[in-house]
Amino acid sequence: EFLVPAADIEWLQASGNYVNLRVRGRDYPLRSTMAQIEERLDPATFRRVHRSYMVNLDRVERIEPIDSGDARIVMQDGATVPCSRRYRAALRGDAAVSAAA
Repeated sequence: EFLVPAADIEWLQASGNYVNLRVRGRDYPLRSTMAQIEERLDPATFRRVHRSYMVNLDRVERIEPIDSGDARIVMQDGATVPCSRRYRAALRGDAAVSAAA
């Protein structure tokens, strides 16, 4: 076991009874639920973008809309993370705030 600084987490993915933390290109499984982890992370930095995914907003390169109304999030490391339309509106608000800053 070891501690991972939250700022080092690029994105998170739910996988059964685990949540995989993506840190510096590697996945680290953590026995927890996405909801439990979401409660512990700063909502100004980490945002739920899909039922099974959360992203570190500081690590997002761009958001690409898809015809279905969903989106694809391209991370700084080149990885892509799905964004469902349910969460897309809130994410769009964050992007507008970031662009204005």
